[in-house]
Amino acid sequence: VEDKEHQICIQDICLFCIEFLDDYSSDESFANEIIFSFYFAAILLFIIGTLVTSLSLGKSVFLKGFGYLIISLVVLRYGMVYFELPNSLVDSDVFDSKVFASSSFNTSLADLFLNITLFNVICFFLLSRFRFSKSYRIIIHWSKSEKIVLSIVLLGLFVFLYHSLYLIFQTIYHNSQISFYINHTILFSGPRVLAFVIFILFATSIFTVGHLFFSVANRLIRDKLLFITCFIVGAVLFASVNLFLSQEFIVTLVVVVILFAVLLITNLTASLNKLRYATFLYFFSVVFATGFLGAMAIFNFENEREVDRKKKFANQFLLENDHMSEFLLAETNYNIKNDVFIKSRMASPFLSKDIIESKIRQIYLNSYFDKY
Repeated sequence: VEDKEHQICIQDICLFCIEFLDDYSSDESFANEIIFSFYFAAILLFIIGTLVTSLSLGKSVFLKGFGYLIISLVVLRYGMVYFELPNSLVDSDVFDSKVFASSSFNTSLADLFLNITLFNVICFFLLSRFRFSKSYRIIIHWSKSEKIVLSIVLLGLFVFLYHSLYLIFQTIYHNSQISFYINHTILFSGPRVLAFVIFILFATSIFTVGHLFFSVANRLIRDKLLFITCFIVGAVLFASVNLFLSQEFIVTLVVVVILFAVLLITNLTASLNKLRYATFLYFFSVVFATGFLGAMAIFNFENEREVDRKKKFANQFLLENDHMSEFLLAETNYNIKNDVFIKSRMASPFLSKDIIESKIRQIYLNSYFDKY
């Protein structure tokens, strides 16, 4: 064998050689799957270890634990993005930027899933430690004006949290071809399943942080009338920002106002301290709110896609003249002008014109025009 790269030699003595067939290709998928499994386990252990450590630190000093958690997770994500992990290890649609990509930190659907998972970890830490921290006790003793300002900010963020669910759908619809509409297709590919999981995970984080914001604001402002006023001011600020950005927000605002009223009247947020019947009512209230917002977002963005498809179709036919359509339209135009029945109907101000439209659709416009 002349190719020395394929020879196995010890001290210049060649023992044997390996020859590969011309159509041979190295299969690294199995090795990459094993590496990915170890990588996934290592990342999971790192996240759990970081959370446990931050909870321990946050028990004594909240900001210390919170800072440790944020820095650790940011370093983790930056390292993963910089080294293109795990995208470079697995050949899958959920890791493919051609299927979904919205930013440098969301280069695939799996990256979006991981980012939202880490956000859930942060939300869990906030819910577990903030209300028992020294920072919270300091805030409780703020002046009335400071409490009002903080409550307005928290309740404005409470509204924005639910609006961010709409933005998640906007991100997925505008940066991929994934559809949440169940009648669109009965097939559930990997990216589509993961997209539904992302929705559920993000709805969970909304519930967690939304509960914290509402509870803290309610604790700061005991007067219900003043509390409602703070919510109205926060909602107005939210609406003003979205009007400036030309974002749809009416549906979100209506849903959150209803949810706010339910939580305020029933005091369901207090039921989370101990599991009881009211706790499940609280869960169902949030599930209904997030589910309705999700359904409306899917409805709006599916309609938006349909309009875009029709515009592209129309533009395609504008570039190329459809001579058959032009001939049929000219013939139809001539026949309609000379239709005695249509002439008599149009001449009379008392007779209904709806039957004219019906006749034109059924008689003069044949099936060839259905594509338009």
